[in-house]
Amino acid sequence: MLLLFDLWNEIALILTTMALTTERSATMIFQATAALLGALIVGTIRIVMILAGAILDLGIDFIIFLFDNLPIMMFLWVSLLVYQHFWVNRRARQKGVITYKITHKSRRY
Repeated sequence: MLLLFDLWNEIALILTTMALTTERSATMIFQATAALLGALIVGTIRIVMILAGAILDLGIDFIIFLFDNLPIMMFLWVSLLVYQHFWVNRRARQKGVITYKITHKSRRY
């Protein structure tokens, strides 16, 4: 992105120099500025569209990946629940912490 801004700065410098060496400098500076702003806006929109398309493609690929590997994901989910139930709650019971799920408060006895 910084290279694009540097390129646009160089183009602006060249166009400004060209405009100052001619008799119609104000018109050329205005045209050069309008062209650079147009290129900046269009370039930014294109970059955003490319990134949005890539993110959308990755999201769709991830959903397809999840559904293709649904048994594996279900096994991992059940493993996570078992780990939480038997290991995390066991450590909490050993420390004497009782967690109430409704109020999300903990008491220490």
